[in-house]
Amino acid sequence: MLLRPWLKEEPSRQFNLWGYHWDTRRQQLACKRRGLDGFCCQINLLSLSALHLERDAIERIFFGQIDTKGAIARNALIELGPSGINEEQRLDFARLIISLEARRPTNVDMLRMGARSFIDLLDDNAEVRTHFEHQGISDRPSSYFEQMNGSTIEDKILTVVQRLTDSPRAYGPLIEAHWQLLRLGSGDGSLLLADRPLVRYGTITSEDGVWLLPLAPKIVFLVSRNREALNQVERMSRFQVCRNLNIQSALQAERFVFSTNAQDSKWLGKYLGPRKGK
Repeated sequence: MLLRPWLKEEPSRQFNLWGYHWDTRRQQLACKRRGLDGFCCQINLLSLSALHLERDAIERIFFGQIDTKGAIARNALIELGPSGINEEQRLDFARLIISLEARRPTNVDMLRMGARSFIDLLDDNAEVRTHFEHQGISDRPSSYFEQMNGSTIEDKILTVVQRLTDSPRAYGPLIEAHWQLLRLGSGDGSLLLADRPLVRYGTITSEDGVWLLPLAPKIVFLVSRNREALNQVERMSRFQVCRNLNIQSALQAERFVFSTNAQDSKWLGKYLGPRKGK
């Protein structure tokens, strides 16, 4: 959904994304050129293992709805500006922003590791095993728990991401904050989009916190609870905003950054490589 504005038309009239990444084997910057489907594996990580649901259930059913509504809200935001969208669109876009952080690959991996650790602790607990023996239960404690609940422990833990995105405590501060769009001119450069797209300076509840999200190569969304914090960004040159945001996007990328400007290949290696800008 967020990637579509970064599609580039190739000479073959095929539209591809240019996904820059660091090739660890060759120790150099590389570029993967594929269509939207070629990068779907970067975000489709929230898969349930329960047999009665397909493995992409959370991503497809729950976050699919958030992405669809968020895309509509984003389009309205670009066309009408923050003051022109309605309350429902504001909510949909706020939930989309929260979901972008909640389902980051590293966060999902941490939850999966936590699930495996919990299973090991449960199965190795001597008191639990003794209780099972007295009750005549031969199953491992983790297997018994999963049978009784109708889902795996990993699935239960992964739904934490869903509950976080659905929590008013998470998206409420975003809805109540100040929203703004910055549009870049022809000489201001073009924005990158990382596979971890939301750039956060501070928290959304702090006085100087500012969050930024590229919506298109020439449009960036800003949000802060402090109007003056947004004004400070507004007073910067658009070129400098673009440059700073692109560097931060590259530094925080899980793997890929997407660009529409071939000139970005001249400097991206410094920030995607092992030294990360040093």
